[in-house]
Amino acid sequence: MSISRTRPAGLAASPAAGLAGGRPGRIGAGDLVAIAGLIAMAAAIEVFLRHLLTRPFYYDEASRAYEIAQGGAFLAHLSTAAAPLSLGWVGVETAARLVLGNTEAGLRAPMFAVLPVLGVATHVLARRWLGPAASFCVAALLLVNLWIVNYGLQLKSYSYEALFAVATLGLYLAMQRATWSRARLVGLYIALGLTCVFSLPNLFIVAPLLALDLVRALRQRSALRIAGEA
Repeated sequence: MSISRTRPAGLAASPAAGLAGGRPGRIGAGDLVAIAGLIAMAAAIEVFLRHLLTRPFYYDEASRAYEIAQGGAFLAHLSTAAAPLSLGWVGVETAARLVLGNTEAGLRAPMFAVLPVLGVATHVLARRWLGPAASFCVAALLLVNLWIVNYGLQLKSYSYEALFAVATLGLYLAMQRATWSRARLVGLYIALGLTCVFSLPNLFIVAPLLALDLVRALRQRSALRIAGEA
């Protein structure tokens, strides 16, 4: 998609001035402390809930474990799968099965591993609008949400879907910079699309964002044409 990343001259210096002044968006010592705190918080939660790592599969966890255990034959059974599963998440689980074993702990390990990453990614995204303390609170509230922790540590792709939702929004916002070369911008668009390989619900995030970009491009082209005619 051909999109010109430009902004009025009066606004061009605003982002740089904001970063230099320590406004939201700059990663500094306070953020490093916040990120360390989030990782420690997630680790403490997982240590407290470590019994969930090895408890027997139940309900739809068992069907997912069966589908993952099929390995390469999984693709031949997509029509009978209990729920739509992204190929990226199945690939992560397959790697965990091969490395850690086809056990409850082995298959749940990727969910335990991604929880701290989700907290850090949420903090980084929130820093685009908030200060370090407020961003830390946003991410911390996510980590202590019992519903998120309960479902996020089960053999389900929910935690990865949450992570890629945050990553997609952050990636899209980063793409709005006017300094990207065309080649890098195309690469970022490809990366945006590849997030859907790991998270099927991400389609409902990526598609509206691309539609927004298309509308912006059409409006910009129309404005340039009118300006040229004038």
